[in-house]
Amino acid sequence: MRMVSRSGDSIGVQLAPYLFLFANVLVVAIAVGTIALLAQGRLLPTSRVRAAE
Repeated sequence: MRMVSRSGDSIGVQLAPYLFLFANVLVVAIAVGTIALLAQGRLLPTSRVRAAE
């Protein structure tokens, strides 16, 4: 809000909506990828600990 009130022509004001959109798309892509790996059972490595005999 402060940037708009000072100067509406600065590069920050022009890029802000695009950067906001890019950040949100990136977060959604990471979330979808994580959920897909979780559903496939590949998110976490399998445990290599053997049971005590």
